[in-house]
Formats: sequence, C-alpha cells, structure tokens
Amino acid sequence: MASFLRIALVLAAYGFFKEFKPTEPYLYEFEHETLNISSEALSSQVYPIWTYSYLIFLIPVFLLTDILLYKPVVVAEAIALLACWIMFDLPIARSILTQQIIELLYGAASAAEIAYFAYIYIAVDRTLYKRATSITRAAIQAGKFGSYLIAQLIIMLHWGDYYTLNYISTGSLTLGFFAAILLPMTSWRVAYDRRFPAKGEEETAPSPTYGTFIRRLVTTLWADAVSMYSTPFIAKWSLWWALASCIDYQVSNYAQTLWGSVQTEDTQYNGFCQAAVPLFAFPVVLLMEKVSVRWHLWGEGVLTVMSLLGAGILLICALTPSIFVMYGGYIVYRVLYESMITIAQFNLASHLYKDSFGLLFGLNTFVALFLQTILTLVVADKKGLHLPIRTQFYVYSGCHVVVSLIFAIAAVVTLVKYRRGTISGEEEEEE
Repeated sequence: MASFLRIALVLAAYGFFKEFKPTEPYLYEFEHETLNISSEALSSQVYPIWTYSYLIFLIPVFLLTDILLYKPVVVAEAIALLACWIMFDLPIARSILTQQIIELLYGAASAAEIAYFAYIYIAVDRTLYKRATSITRAAIQAGKFGSYLIAQLIIMLHWGDYYTLNYISTGSLTLGFFAAILLPMTSWRVAYDRRFPAKGEEETAPSPTYGTFIRRLVTTLWADAVSMYSTPFIAKWSLWWALASCIDYQVSNYAQTLWGSVQTEDTQYNGFCQAAVPLFAFPVVLLMEKVSVRWHLWGEGVLTVMSLLGAGILLICALTPSIFVMYGGYIVYRVLYESMITIAQFNLASHLYKDSFGLLFGLNTFVALFLQTILTLVVADKKGLHLPIRTQFYVYSGCHVVVSLIFAIAAVVTLVKYRRGTISGEEEEEE
C-alpha cells in the first residue's frame, strides 16, 4: 500500500501540474489580442493543426506506449507541453508558423496523455485499479479547477495580464516535468511475466531479455487487438468510450460558440462556468471508487440512461434563450461524462488480462477522434452542411439518442440471456 501511495502521489502531482495552465481559458484572447494574430488565421490555419496532429500522433502512441513501458511517453508529454508554453513567451510567437508548431506539439502531448492514464495499472496491483483510476482522474480535475479559477481572478481583478497567465502556466508545467522524471520506471520483466506467463516447457528456456519482450509484443499486437475487442465486456465499454467521447469533444469545442449566440457584456461568465466543471467533477470522480454495480449485467442499462440524459441536456441547451441555463446544462453534461469515463476506464483496465493498456486506450481514443473529425466535417465545416450552432446541438443531442438506442438493445439482450441462465448474475466488480 505504501508503494501504491508513493506512485499515486507522484502521478497525481504530475496530472495536477500538467493541467494547471491558466492561459488555456484565455488562449484565444492571448493569441488574438496580445500576439496580434487574426481570428481568421487562428480558425483556419492554426487551430485545425491540433486535431490533425492529435490524430496522427495517436498511432505511434498506441503502438509504442506498452513497448516503452509508459514512463518515457509520460515524460515526452511533459516535454511537449513545456515546449509549447516556452514558445508562447518567445518573440517568434507572433508568427503563424510558430503557432502551427505549438499546435503540432500540443497535439503530440494530447496523444501522449494515454500513457498517463495507463501507467498506474502496470505499476500497482489489480485490486487497486479502482482507487488508482479515481485518483489520477481527480488530479486532472483539481488542476483544471485551480487553473480556471486563478485565470478568471487574475483577469477580472486586474492582477496581471495574459502574459502573467502564461508565466504561471510555464512554471506549473516545469514542476510537472520534474514530477514526470520522478516517476519510477516500470520493470519490463514484471510486464513480461504478467503478459506472457511461463508455461511448463518455457520454464527451462533461456531467460528473456528486453529485446525478447519487444519482439513478443510486436508479433502479438494484432492478435492482442482482436482478442481485446472479441471480449463482449471490453467491446461494449470501448464502443461507449469512442461514441461518448466523440460527442463530448464536439460539445466542448463548440460550447462557447453556442454561448456567444445569446451572451451580452453583463453575462460573460465563461471562465466561472469552465471552472465549475472540474469543481464538481473532482468529488464525483473520487466518489466513483465507492460505486459498486454488477456492470456486466447492468452496464448497458446505465449507459442507456446516461446517454438519454446527455441527449436531453443538449436539447435543452439548444432550445433555451438563457445563457445561465446553457451554463448549467454544460456543467451537468460534462460532469456526467467525467464520471462515466472514469467508470469506463476502470472497467476496461480491470477486465484486460493482457495488460495492453496503451493499445486499448489509444485505439479507443483514436476511434473517438476519427469519428469527431467526420462529425465536424459533416456538421460544422464549411465544406459540409455548415449548420447553425443551435442546429448543431440538435444533431449532437440526436447522436446521444442513437447511442442510447444501441445500448438499450444490448441491455435487452443481456437481460434476456440472464433470464435464460446463459449468463451469470454472480460476477461482481473488482474492489
């Protein structure tokens, strides 16, 4: 337990510091007003680079994270994030090319975050997975809340300017880098023994090396992926992860555009709204450790209900003329997502017996981002339908209805099988 607490503390510290970036709530204002980059250039030449970079870097990340044993990828994320904010402070930051490089690095860091979530599972015993998941996700929420709150206070009370936010962000990311360095390196031998348990005839074989570990990982990569997604429990939660994350990314990206359609100068509380999400998500995510449900039996039903709630919330946000109703809906929607993605991550980790955490989380995120890219092109992009912002939220609400229908059908099938005795109702979730 002492070893778990040390590892969890260092990893949580890294998660907190890497998310404590007060610049982020005011990033557009910093780039547009302080760096004098036009709104058109930001939207058409700069910001799209992040999406493409994220999608492209996810491929080597989910292929290499398990091979590199997580810590090097965590350190790479820390370096990429720190490089982004150092570049913001340089005179060359005013050029579009520099901003594109920053977005490229930020996309790489976003992809590498997979290792942050996967690292803890190879470093601790399986019985501690639930607690580990809650701690690492809560650390991120704590960092975001502190970041958004201090940013709002500094700007609102005129304690500093956008560069002040940037200097604080750079300092926090520097601390995050040192926290990443302090993480213990996971043992390839432990990973090898857990992933490839010795059989009778292998006990007399020559001792494996790290090269043996890499070769076996590479040669079993496709088989591992097929095996993972052939498991109904993992397939179910992975499907929800991809679909729900796709919609959540889209809502997060376009929420401020929706708010802008009804805002006046007296109702601009975006920063407080953004801060409220991690404020409420932090205790909720920690409480997920205490939730005890027979997920193999009731999981589809819970996912159906949560998807319907998401659909209803987004529909209300699309219909209401009140910015405060929009704020409230956004907060509830995002907190529900954070609670369910925590449960999904734990369920997937606890049922994955090959320890391919980087591969599984990376593939799920890749599918989510790929679907979000398609959704953006069809619904929001000028080359697609380019729908009005309220109509876009009708579509996102409809997407949740589709997700709820998928899992409602799955729930009925599961309950029918349970009634017929073809599946057991005795399996309990790991504590």
